[in-house]
Amino acid sequence: MFGLLKKLLLLVIVLVVAALVAALVLPLPGGAGKPAASFAGPDGRFIDIGATSTYVVTAGPADGPAVVLVHGFGGSTYSWRYTSATLASAGYRVVAMDLRGFGLTGKAWDADYSHPAQARLVLSVMDAVGVKSAVLVGHSMGGNVVAQAAQIAPDRVRALVLVDAAVVAPEASASPLSGIPGAVLGVAPVRRIAQFAVRLGFGGDTLEKMLRSAYADSSFPTTADVAAYGLAEQITDWDIALLGVIRDAGKNALPAPVADLSKGRPVLVAWGEKDPWIPIATGEALRVSIPGSQWLVVPGAGHLPMEEGRTGFEPGLLAFLAALPKP
Repeated sequence: MFGLLKKLLLLVIVLVVAALVAALVLPLPGGAGKPAASFAGPDGRFIDIGATSTYVVTAGPADGPAVVLVHGFGGSTYSWRYTSATLASAGYRVVAMDLRGFGLTGKAWDADYSHPAQARLVLSVMDAVGVKSAVLVGHSMGGNVVAQAAQIAPDRVRALVLVDAAVVAPEASASPLSGIPGAVLGVAPVRRIAQFAVRLGFGGDTLEKMLRSAYADSSFPTTADVAAYGLAEQITDWDIALLGVIRDAGKNALPAPVADLSKGRPVLVAWGEKDPWIPIATGEALRVSIPGSQWLVVPGAGHLPMEEGRTGFEPGLLAFLAALPKP
């Protein structure tokens, strides 16, 4: 019996070593990817913020009241294509940006993908384009990022718009196990295996199915929309960035209570009526937890009301902005 156990243990060791060696030697599915610059649009530009090349798209008059648009997980400036045009036509100076690791913005293993770091990136982009204060609009994950920015630099945020926002309250602090992903992924061969898993698990049809599941009407995204959201997977090190996001997720809780978000500024909480990812009840609870916040329900829309529910979202957003004191 003991001899059999030794043989089984030896077999397991051999298989593990073989898997690690194979991960280091075999090419990753999908190839090496292309530089982000090769996908930049005519209205966008790259701004170097420290070691990060950040992709920014601006629109509207330079002297208009500033509105900064921050996408959610898996999103990019493309998520705001309709909102940006509408705001610009209404006279607002619009700044949309790709967060670190998303869209066309830089991707590297040693970058900080936590939401406090992403919030500082937003503030640095504002500095770079000459915006002292702005209304920050954040969708899903981006909602937590703009909330972080408001608590880090309250004098720079005139108002907040939280769209189907995944806000992480301070009480959701990191557990003792939160450091495990970073420790495990810090081992190069393990990280390489994780890259294989990410590329096989999030590519092709899987990505499209995930995207369509975010909408109340799964047929809403066009072929062009699917291609635009899938663009990130063609960029060098997109998988490394995703692993970095997972590694740093334990540091995303707000530094101060959620109720503080409305101190000194108006807050609009907007939600898709039929959000399949973050139910509207979560939005209602968020609105109640922020004293004095306004509430906008976008009829018939899913998790991306700024796309699927434009006829409800855009008028509500414009009305909220129009009622703000002049900057």
